[in-house]
Amino acid sequence: EYLQRAREQLEGKVEPLVRVPIGTRVEGPGPGGHGRLALELIARFQHYDPDPAHPADVFDRYVFSPKSVHLTGDGARAYVNALEGFSTLVYDAQRLVRRKVILHRFGEGEAGLFAGTEAGAAWAAFPAGGELEHPNRFSGKPVEFAETHGGRYLWISYYRRDTDRLGALPSAVAVVDTRREEIVRVIEVHNGLTGLIAENASVETDSGLREFDAMWSSSLKSPRRGLSPLM
Repeated sequence: EYLQRAREQLEGKVEPLVRVPIGTRVEGPGPGGHGRLALELIARFQHYDPDPAHPADVFDRYVFSPKSVHLTGDGARAYVNALEGFSTLVYDAQRLVRRKVILHRFGEGEAGLFAGTEAGAAWAAFPAGGELEHPNRFSGKPVEFAETHGGRYLWISYYRRDTDRLGALPSAVAVVDTRREEIVRVIEVHNGLTGLIAENASVETDSGLREFDAMWSSSLKSPRRGLSPLM
């Protein structure tokens, strides 16, 4: 169905895609029917028009399949996960400019991101018997965000590694230090041990106990007997 529609679009048999102009404004009822809510498109970063007519319609070759956005608490920065670009883009949310690209590509030089310290084993151990000679040399497809330590660290989950074409092998989570704006650790997920950690992890805060409600992965099942998969 997808390929058929793509052919029809190339042949001009379907309605053309309409890009919303910069300056478009819409209004409607506010949340819960309270007041009015207005949204206006004031700028855009896109990867389809290298010669846009409007100065606020910015061509950015790193915007490749944007999946999610995380805005810092002070509103100063916006992090965008570019799924198929294997990167997280960092934007200045006030000046509306890209300030950095965090690449989720790991080779021999990034081995230290996976290695443990003298206190423990590797963060991203790959199951024994795998077919990959170097399983931790890959590009990760970033999906979602979570933050800890008051926004100091961003935890970015991967849909999968690019070397895992069937999506059946362990994925990973990258830990980004927002002060340095770079990846400082990579932790393996997608097996019973990490599932058990997620199920039992909790932290006591001034506002009460914080725990994971669920975990997402393509085929991660609960390590506890009798529980259904957590998706």
